[in-house]
Amino acid sequence: MRHLSGIGWPALFSVALFGCSSMLDVTHIQKDVVVLGYSETPPDSGYLRTWIAMTTRDGGGNQEQFLVPYMGKNTFLPKVGVTCDLVYQYEDVEGLVGLETKEIKRAKVIKRFENIR
Repeated sequence: MRHLSGIGWPALFSVALFGCSSMLDVTHIQKDVVVLGYSETPPDSGYLRTWIAMTTRDGGGNQEQFLVPYMGKNTFLPKVGVTCDLVYQYEDVEGLVGLETKEIKRAKVIKRFENIR
């Protein structure tokens, strides 16, 4: 059995309390998707979390929906028809997606766009 005296109680408490949160921050990459379209833009809100739904098609012809956090009129969205790579995380979402209030478990939420072409 290992001796943990060098770690200290504050560190052990932090690991016990928050240790699993880093597992939730795992990012995934979906490469070479074509942007097919977007939902309507949600209204600006300082209260509700808001997203724009983005429909994509991968190289195998499969369509998927990703959510882009909506941060106001300056939210970057690649043009419809472009190909890009998506860096995303799974998140439980509750708020406005487009103009609809939704609750989605394990939604694919975009963190950033890469290799836009």
